[in-house]
Amino acid sequence: MLVTSLYERPALTVAIRGSVDEASDREGLKHKKLESLLRQEKWSSLGKKERAATPVDTLTLSEAETPELLKSVFKTAWSKGMAELIPGSPQASEATKEGVKPETFEEMESWLLARIDVTSDDLGQLAARRAAQVRDYILGTERVEAARVFLSESAPANAPSGTR
Repeated sequence: MLVTSLYERPALTVAIRGSVDEASDREGLKHKKLESLLRQEKWSSLGKKERAATPVDTLTLSEAETPELLKSVFKTAWSKGMAELIPGSPQASEATKEGVKPETFEEMESWLLARIDVTSDDLGQLAARRAAQVRDYILGTERVEAARVFLSESAPANAPSGTR
């Protein structure tokens, strides 16, 4: 409908700004960061030639291998701290290890997720990626010129305030 409206009104421009739901997106990003740690762990276990030929992002994780990868990531985080896995995270301390050491994979996953930090910058990047996907979709229809579709940060300074 938006594409049709833009197509039928050639003087209309649109500025796109992505958004996030802080609570649900924060949890989703934590899970994505944990998955990235698991991929990194799997990649590290590959031989040197395989690592050279395989980008980390292309690795798939099977349900069968996830528990062992999770256990390995947890062991590193428990003994050395999250900073060993995620630069910028707090170093290991006795406070990090308070309570009973998790035994099950579900407990390990929960323990790790509770310690993965999602910053406002992470949320901002997610919003920007969403806006870019909408722009790319609109432009991909080839019915609207690129000069009429902006990300909110790149809207022209001389665009009228009602132009959206």
